[in-house]
Amino acid sequence: MSLHRRNVLASLALLVPALSSMADSYPSRPIRMIVPFPPGGPVDLTARLIGKTLSETLGQPVVIENKSGAGGVVGTEQIAKAPADGYTIGMGTIASLGINPGLMERMPFGVPQDFTPITNASATSGVILATKDAPFDDLKGLVAYAKANPGKVTYASAGLGSVGHMVGESLNHAAGIRMTHVPYRGTTPAAQDLLAGSVTLFIETSLSTALTYLPTGKIKAIALTRKERSPLLPDVPGMREAGFPEIDSPAWFGVVGPAGLPPAVVEKLNKAIHASLQDKQITEQLAKFGAEPVPSSPEQFKTYIEQEIVRWKQVVKQANIKPM
Repeated sequence: MSLHRRNVLASLALLVPALSSMADSYPSRPIRMIVPFPPGGPVDLTARLIGKTLSETLGQPVVIENKSGAGGVVGTEQIAKAPADGYTIGMGTIASLGINPGLMERMPFGVPQDFTPITNASATSGVILATKDAPFDDLKGLVAYAKANPGKVTYASAGLGSVGHMVGESLNHAAGIRMTHVPYRGTTPAAQDLLAGSVTLFIETSLSTALTYLPTGKIKAIALTRKERSPLLPDVPGMREAGFPEIDSPAWFGVVGPAGLPPAVVEKLNKAIHASLQDKQITEQLAKFGAEPVPSSPEQFKTYIEQEIVRWKQVVKQANIKPM
């Protein structure tokens, strides 16, 4: 055996106990969990539910820090550039890790190479809402009307590149129609204009938000943005029933760390987060805002992120959306 090979093997022999010791002692101080969006939304609520039970499981405080801005880029950059020791993790979302890589010309980090996927966590269904006076009551009627009136149907979203925008453009392509996108700065002004009848549709990505507006009687639900129905809106069909099974667009939120997290730390976090997502109280809380747990292995989450990047890049290209 060569001297070099003996030295490599000796180094590995020393490294294995060190990694094992790291896993045993981790965490020895508080963990920071960055949420790249403001407090109160589905991403923040998911993080706080996970953080509470994670703290109880690991025996150290998990401190939630909201670092919003630039469509999730500000907080996500902080996750990417944190030390790879497991003491800074954060929420990676469909916007920051799935859509933005194909939508933004430049980002201060690379996806997925600058991150260590830990697990997917939760996913919410969205809903296509229409004004009560819209001349259709279901997705089939919407498509027929849009084909007969190109460009006349206006659909609101929470902003350029938002999940609602991407779903609308996916439907445009799949159905061969041309609806006109009207971007807003957030869901509240978009919903207010729908209630006022200023736009035909609003593609809302959170069922819980939609449920606050439906009781007004001023709007109606046309279809969910997922394949299947939801128990929160059992009378509203999913995309499969509506004739577009290829459109399945959950807004997902997972947990990631910076690139290079030790595998033993990733495994410990993955197991602890999975345990929290199986807790009945957590699942009930998630269900209240239209979310369901979707735990995964780190490898499965990495593959899913890569697939989402390819998928949304294609939508951006098909819709000729100019990179920001």
